[in-house]
Amino acid sequence: MSSFIFRGTCVSSGLAVLCVCSSLVAQAAMNPSFELDPQALARAGAPVKPAPKLQKHPANVHAAHSAGPARPHTARRAQHAVRLGKEPHSQATLQTLRLEAPSEHQSDQETTSKISELWKILVPQAADARKPLVFQSSVFSLALDPEKFPVYSALDGANIVVDQHASIPPLVKSLIMARDPSVRIVSESPANNRRFLSAMLNAAGFYSVEENFAVDFGVDPRLRVHSDFKVEKTAESLIKQDVALLNSGREALPQTLTAFLKKEGFTAYEPFAMPKPPVTGAPLHPVFQITAKNQIEMADAILTALKVGYRSDHQVDVFAGDNNGISLSVKAQRFFERDGQRCVVTGFDGDPVAYTLFRILETKGYKVVILDGQDDFRRVSEKVLTSLRMPAQYAQHTMWPDKGANYSLQLSGFKLEGAAVPGGSLFLTNLQLDRIIRDLLMENGFDVQIK
Repeated sequence: MSSFIFRGTCVSSGLAVLCVCSSLVAQAAMNPSFELDPQALARAGAPVKPAPKLQKHPANVHAAHSAGPARPHTARRAQHAVRLGKEPHSQATLQTLRLEAPSEHQSDQETTSKISELWKILVPQAADARKPLVFQSSVFSLALDPEKFPVYSALDGANIVVDQHASIPPLVKSLIMARDPSVRIVSESPANNRRFLSAMLNAAGFYSVEENFAVDFGVDPRLRVHSDFKVEKTAESLIKQDVALLNSGREALPQTLTAFLKKEGFTAYEPFAMPKPPVTGAPLHPVFQITAKNQIEMADAILTALKVGYRSDHQVDVFAGDNNGISLSVKAQRFFERDGQRCVVTGFDGDPVAYTLFRILETKGYKVVILDGQDDFRRVSEKVLTSLRMPAQYAQHTMWPDKGANYSLQLSGFKLEGAAVPGGSLFLTNLQLDRIIRDLLMENGFDVQIK
């Protein structure tokens, strides 16, 4: 089946018409993709000779020859085609020039179908059936096969023609643009989803199209969403919270994230994406959200997260077993032992007597963790972790590696890993975690626990 049909009518009385037809038909004759319809020649009374065998060339070589001057025998064929319009008993001769387009690959058809569905949402008038492009005049008739060259609507009502195999000759493109300057021809293959989508969006006449867009929500935690394209249909899109985010990849955003984006004024479209399978069977990485405000309660939550058993309000006999006749008992708010080390955790309010007792405990081999009244979560955690020989740095960490994902999450806290950590890894933070943050953590294999 032909990709498009070009019909030319040569009128003997007009020299300008003769020149136009001669040029167009000559160019067609130079292109082996075109052929003169033998039946049309026969109807015109012209002798039909067997078609000469054409020598095949590689595509790049053929393109080089087509761009050069016409060969003598090619020019003669073109002149003969023009003379057919000068028969004394014929008002006009219909010439049919056929261009064979490459067969469409199945994946290309799938991409085109998904783009069509997306286009009906982005451009409402695209839902109406688009008629094939047909141009007629007293000199020629030109039609594009809608199966081979789909037609889409632009936002301003103009026509977008998809020439996915770049098979429309340059002169025919010029002819189309001369007849209708509003027509936009997209010559990108659907095989490259992103380039094809980019070309379509740029031809659609939207108010703004921005590639490689990223938007942050919050500072800490900071949720960053990436998209291949941000589209504002009109100048009021931001005000009306009607901004489209488009991705051409295969990995879909979580439904919880798309719902969150919708509330924030962004609608995500991913025509080629597949739903991400849920995390099953994978080990969960615990995230402990410490909500305590009191220093001792913070220490309790940290010790619990690390599965360190402790005793509350424990009486420590400082000189037990020394047989020196001295008996001194000190109350430890929290006491635990780890790897042979005896540790005391206690608050300090500036009492010099209490300070002396702490120094005595240290001389007897106890590790004393003194929590001051102004210590925040970061300082309390650093002191407790140091006593456990688990030094860690408080920082804003990326919670999962960026492997081409369309979103990322950064969270401040302590990231602990290693054999000494229960389960091999855990995360400590005191930040308020919104519902969307908890959902995304769980989506990526984290188990959020509140302490």
